[in-house]
Amino acid sequence: MHNNTVTEYEFREEFDYHAPEEKPLKVKVKEAVSCTPSRCRKFIFGFLPILTWLPNYSVKQYLPGDIIGGVTTAIVRIPQSLAYGLLAGVDPINGMYTAFFSPLVYTFLGTSKHVSVGTFAVVSLMMGSALDKYLAANPYQGMVSNATIETTMGTTTAATELSTDTGEAMYKLAIISSLTLLVGLMQIIMGALNLGFIALFLSDPLVAGYTTGAALFVFTAQVKYFFGINLHRHQAPFALVKTYIELFTRITETQPAEVIISVLTIVLLYPVKLINIKYKKQLRSIPIPMELIIVIIATIVSANVDLKALYGVEVVGAIPSGLPAPDVPNVSTWPSLIADAFSISIVSFAITVSVGKLFAKRHGYKIAPNQELLALGISQLSCAFFQGHACSGSLARSSVKESSGTKTQFSDIPSCVVIVLVLLFIGPMLSPLPVACLSSIIIVNIRTLFNQFFDLPKLWRLCKFDFAVWVLTFTAVALLGVDLGLAVGVLGLLVTVVLRVYHPSVTVRGVLGNTELYRDVDKFTKADEVEGVKIVRFPQSPFFGNKNVLEQVCASLLTAHKRCEERAERARSRQQNDCEQSRPLLDQDSSENEQASSPEKITNGKIINGKASNGCSLDDYVLVIDPHTGNAAFGDAKQVIDKQTDASVTPQSSSVSSLGEIGLNKEHCFHTVIFDCSGWTFIDIMGMEIVKQICNELKSVKLRVFLAGLQPPVFEKLTKVGVLNEEDGIAIPFPTVRFAVQAALNRNM
Repeated sequence: MHNNTVTEYEFREEFDYHAPEEKPLKVKVKEAVSCTPSRCRKFIFGFLPILTWLPNYSVKQYLPGDIIGGVTTAIVRIPQSLAYGLLAGVDPINGMYTAFFSPLVYTFLGTSKHVSVGTFAVVSLMMGSALDKYLAANPYQGMVSNATIETTMGTTTAATELSTDTGEAMYKLAIISSLTLLVGLMQIIMGALNLGFIALFLSDPLVAGYTTGAALFVFTAQVKYFFGINLHRHQAPFALVKTYIELFTRITETQPAEVIISVLTIVLLYPVKLINIKYKKQLRSIPIPMELIIVIIATIVSANVDLKALYGVEVVGAIPSGLPAPDVPNVSTWPSLIADAFSISIVSFAITVSVGKLFAKRHGYKIAPNQELLALGISQLSCAFFQGHACSGSLARSSVKESSGTKTQFSDIPSCVVIVLVLLFIGPMLSPLPVACLSSIIIVNIRTLFNQFFDLPKLWRLCKFDFAVWVLTFTAVALLGVDLGLAVGVLGLLVTVVLRVYHPSVTVRGVLGNTELYRDVDKFTKADEVEGVKIVRFPQSPFFGNKNVLEQVCASLLTAHKRCEERAERARSRQQNDCEQSRPLLDQDSSENEQASSPEKITNGKIINGKASNGCSLDDYVLVIDPHTGNAAFGDAKQVIDKQTDASVTPQSSSVSSLGEIGLNKEHCFHTVIFDCSGWTFIDIMGMEIVKQICNELKSVKLRVFLAGLQPPVFEKLTKVGVLNEEDGIAIPFPTVRFAVQAALNRNM
């Protein structure tokens, strides 16, 4: 192609462009519901990812790493699940049930090889917060019979009186099971509707700010176990403030034994955590299982010394052996739990996907967000039916799992084997374990969440909007609670998106030397605007949100063009007046004119040694009268006009000012406006109308409008509204800015 003025129409014809055929809605529906062998196979393999990797599983290559990784993860998982079960508001053993059933299900349905699904501090906290809100509105009424528990749990046993502690524990478990079931159903529905993209609305700064704020609640929830003070669980807003006010009011009730146990646990555990990080390579990525060691030592000491009887230390209590029987939760609590369930479903999914993407990128594979929703949802159902609570991926455990040699999802099988052995044979032995020991394990493990504070300076340097989202989300969570704080964070994120779109960086482009590159004339000092052509780049897609900016861009262009026209008109008028004033002088005796070799001053209407051509030529000399001295002289017409007209125009820079008002170079007049549309990926109704309006307004003052680099969807829509038409369109499309510039320089096009 040798023609330098190729339009988009000619470009498409040259390269045989054909728009994709739009299928009728009836055909789309038929294809969606049709059942063919290939579609059935694709559905089955998509729903059960284990069928894609298990047939190719290499025992020699993968099994050793999976066994070591699974066992190592189980060792970390056991004490964490006990602690996070307590954080969720139920018994520690319920956390163990979650640690067994959720990874077992995820092995068959999950797409990440390294995500460790199970208990997670933030999700457990959200479960406990939802439980507290429900109990505030529907408190436990004291001693109840199994008939009452049957109404909540869906069980059928003989009616016997239950103790207050047992009845309250079963009441809480019933609420948690119902909430977990609702979370699972929500995630399954979202997965079936392919709503995995909702994770995009939870950016990394938002998730970091949210989890850091939630870590404050996790830490505060452990304070009562640390000091041995039975604090009330206050409701948001300002729950943290209320809790610490009560703590300092009742600080004299501190139990010394609980404080000693907590301090010893932290002192022993924290240095080992640092050693595991610093000497990771020397340990061959297998961390020292200090949590498990502390649990064993604390249990042995508590059992032999009888800490509960001697010092009133709170212990885990009776733990049943074996696995629980399946139970169907009652759904009568759902109306009060639906808002919390939605928040938990979103947060658990977002955290799991973000962790999964991290390791998938590191190891060169992909995860499917929609399938992750289904996998998590069904894992939640298994936990709900077997007395567990909501689960999620955990970055800390996933890091242990990955670094200890895990190759595939099969590593969760040996992990579950270890846990079921603990449930069958070791569980009842943990009954003397001090609760303060578990709370201290939680305090140490959430330190990584608080480390996210150190990301703030980097966020400030890189993006002020992301910094604002982080701080807003953290503050909202800390003051308003984990559920309302999440909503405020998402709202703040959307506001920053709108602000970025509402105030785009509109730039004027110039050519770089002899290249075909066009860059911002403010940032590139050697970028020169093309004579007679104004190139404007509007980086955002035109839509209702930036309609006003486009209007102001148009107004700036019209104002600049009007100034050019007025300047030219003044120049023409001044030339005509000067010509009329100079004619009598130019008609004097030619002999006097010939005596002078150059134009000289004229005083009182007479030429003194002056020389000028006989007649008046606007292209040669004009009469110049000094306004200060009254003297007159002949001068070069072009220089005089430029000097006089420059004084009448206010200097402008070519920089971009607020909301689309672009300052334009006062020396640069133009007959063609080229919009660089390469960043326009979509356009709505209002966007189409404003583009049409701009093109009409510019065309009405005899300016040509070229649109360069339009994407096919935007091109088709602008054609439908009459902006583009090969015969009589109000704008002309071009494949690139270069083609548009070449066409603009050809004034006869």
